[in-house]
Amino acid sequence: MPYHAPPLPPQQVALLRRWIKEGAKSGKIHWAFVGPKPQPLPAVKRGDWVRRPLDQFILARLEKEGLAPSPERISLHYFAGFSLDLTGLPPTPEEQAAFLSDRSADAYEKQVDRLLASLRYGERWASLWLDLARYADTKGYEKDMERPGVLAISGLGDRCF
Repeated sequence: MPYHAPPLPPQQVALLRRWIKEGAKSGKIHWAFVGPKPQPLPAVKRGDWVRRPLDQFILARLEKEGLAPSPERISLHYFAGFSLDLTGLPPTPEEQAAFLSDRSADAYEKQVDRLLASLRYGERWASLWLDLARYADTKGYEKDMERPGVLAISGLGDRCF
């Protein structure tokens, strides 16, 4: 200390040690150590658009700028995105049609719940764990080395196919 420079003189080291022993308090509190305080919700004109308290802050800023929120629409792009994220596969045409025809307020939530309950979700995440464990149905291909640790864990030993 300091890096790539001569060491601090003994007087400065002693001063730092004394400051630490006294509690190492500085003149002001760093912003990162100040907890957030509840803020009053701003007044808005279109209260029907607000679903959560955060929406009220967003709407207030939009109204201040003379803007209106974009109309909400059902997006196949969004649906395909969370289908790919959860299952690794795009939605089938039947799933897309079911999603587009569902006009309920919880249409997204129902689709996410359905995908989380599907076998495809389990297969996607199990494959990641199997890759991490370096699982294979054989000992490997041509030049791969044996993996006795994995085989011992699986209980297969030398009985791999």
